[in-house]
Amino acid sequence: MGKRDSKAAKAKRAERRGETRAHTEAKVNKSQAKKEKRGANKKDEEDLESILDEFRKMTSATKVVKEEVVPPPSPRANGTLTVHPSKDELLFFGGERYDGKKNVFYADLYRYSIKRNEWKHVLIPNTPPPRSSHQAVAVPSAGGSLYIFGGEFSSGDQTKFHHYRDFWCLDLTRMEWEQESAKNGPSPRSGHRMVHVRDQLLVFGGFFDNLRDVKYYNDLYLFDLTLHKWTHITPEPGAPVPSPRSGFQLAVDPTGGADSQGLVLLYGGYFKKKVAMQQFDSHKDKAQVEELSDVGVEYRDLWTFDPSTGRWDTAKKSGAAPSARSGFVMVQHRRRLLVWGGVHDEDTPDGEGLVSTFYNDLHVYAIEAGKWFELTVAARK
Repeated sequence: MGKRDSKAAKAKRAERRGETRAHTEAKVNKSQAKKEKRGANKKDEEDLESILDEFRKMTSATKVVKEEVVPPPSPRANGTLTVHPSKDELLFFGGERYDGKKNVFYADLYRYSIKRNEWKHVLIPNTPPPRSSHQAVAVPSAGGSLYIFGGEFSSGDQTKFHHYRDFWCLDLTRMEWEQESAKNGPSPRSGHRMVHVRDQLLVFGGFFDNLRDVKYYNDLYLFDLTLHKWTHITPEPGAPVPSPRSGFQLAVDPTGGADSQGLVLLYGGYFKKKVAMQQFDSHKDKAQVEELSDVGVEYRDLWTFDPSTGRWDTAKKSGAAPSARSGFVMVQHRRRLLVWGGVHDEDTPDGEGLVSTFYNDLHVYAIEAGKWFELTVAARK
């Protein structure tokens, strides 16, 4: 547990909840903001587009697939590491790194052979643009495919940001990238989650932030892998649905659901809400003035989504659930959810620092029993 200065604290907090960067929004005069907003948005988009154009020109020089045995990937955060659907391999894509002066985003693909303990860097024509906080899911059919959706990109000085809504597929047999052209998919975002259930990909939640507007989502989309078509799942009026959030975790119980063909489970997440704060103003006879401040909320709720019914439901929950946290990892194994680690952040009373508690505890949720257990892993004798 420790205290850090406000800039570093905000950066670390954003990284842990899957948002990967400090929010450096300047305080602009409100009367000018509306007038300048449209022009600023257009200029930022043009500046970022020029950066991405340079990337496209550079990758267009790659005409054939090239593989090279290399050391492990360079240090970075918020890339994706995915189990190959048919080989004893892991697939690593993207990510970002901040060296204290410049933020760098990656678009490289690595293959890691578990058996040989070997990394390979793979160059492929038509590679997706650099990004972090995207989602990647492997699908086993037709020799295997790797799907990537969304994520974010920024200029090196982090003054201009871009959220993706593009959708890519890597054919793992031919090692070819192809951008999916299906319309009516999710809006641009990062911090979302995506899983493979039945013959569909499910995308839920996430956030959008361009340093002027911040939005958190709780919308749900299904992508049909056979028809290559997006469907927006709209809940019935009054039906329960998880609140908007990012940085949560999804898992799939393959034998759950009404027809025992798969059940999606959602746990936790992060959201920022506006809270009125009393500020001391020395220029107004030391009067108290009210300002709206962003306050982070860490969720501890557990939800299920059944694709056969199209309904969300809160899961039965008892026992020793994990404490409030974000940045944890979660997997499903034998009808159990395993949740490990994470961090809980609290602002210091003066608002200039952050106190963080890091965890290395392991919690298990028994899906059928609807109960949490805390596990202690004994050292092997």
